[in-house]
Amino acid sequence: IITLIQKNKETKRTIRKTITDNLESIAKANIELNKLRAQKDTDFNSDYNIAIRRNVNSQKRVVLSNAKYLIDRNLDIATESDCNLMAGAFTDIGDFGMAEHYWKITLQKSRSPEILIMNLRGFGMFKFAKNEIEEARELFKKADKINLTESDSHFAIKCDTQLMLSDFEINLDKKR
Repeated sequence: IITLIQKNKETKRTIRKTITDNLESIAKANIELNKLRAQKDTDFNSDYNIAIRRNVNSQKRVVLSNAKYLIDRNLDIATESDCNLMAGAFTDIGDFGMAEHYWKITLQKSRSPEILIMNLRGFGMFKFAKNEIEEARELFKKADKINLTESDSHFAIKCDTQLMLSDFEINLDKKR
């Protein structure tokens, strides 16, 4: 029995490491794409850069499917930040249904009020990007209603929430 318990723990450790490795690969792909976007002297839409983006996104999709497989079968060892990264990666490849699925899990796994506020804002930004304006506003309102103790860092979190919502509202007005 002890050997079975040890083997189960080792299997979970291996799965956790594999999830981490997959998500690290996705994060590295995101960094490479951001570096490409940040280059001032190159045309982001040149044939060469389009080919690079396609290769990086293809690599990201392969790693994402591996991470999804492992997380979906081992949700108990997946963290809030794992699911947050998954939501962002699915958004990047245009799979908004899966992105929303992982945003919801991210909210459920948020381990503190501060993290929950940040994740509600992230989900709200996702909803704004999809033009689901009322749902986005509701997520920001929910984030704003969460009570935090009085401190400078908590004040900054609350201010950021209001500033982000204001930016979206201003940009929405400009689109009209």
